[in-house]
Amino acid sequence: RGRDGMAELARLFAATGGAALAALPALADEGALEAIRFQAHSLKGMAASVAADGLAARAADLEQAARAGDAGRARALIAALPAAWEEARAALAQWL
Repeated sequence: RGRDGMAELARLFAATGGAALAALPALADEGALEAIRFQAHSLKGMAASVAADGLAARAADLEQAARAGDAGRARALIAALPAAWEEARAALAQWL
């Protein structure tokens, strides 16, 4: 199941991770730090499950900023996430 399992995991990551990433800017506009923390935590776990370490680290930073109530830092981290997301997707392209 190795290759098929990784391909399925990569597809799931692309679908659910993309949704989590897309939700973040609106949550930042609303000042919804707890929701940002939750989405960042989810994204961190998804990224870690496919060895997207850079994205997982950025999501962990965002989770920490949201937990600390640092809205400005959270916004800056959200703005930087798309680049990390694209990097992760490019690395997983072989499985999609």
